Amino acid sequence: MEMTEAAVRVTNHNDEAVAWARCAAQLLDHLLRGLATLMDVPVICPKPCR
Repeated sequence: MEMTEAAVRVTNHNDEAVAWARCAAQLLDHLLRGLATLMDVPVICPKPCR
């Protein structure tokens, strides 16, 4: 999550943009983990992206 925040801050010095990026990253993380569970494949991410 820190990498997501840092990337957004580099391009846009706006706390609201960082908040939206964090929300989108968490949504994508949950979506991909859910799909991996449904497809019975291991999750590639080495640690939770929270």
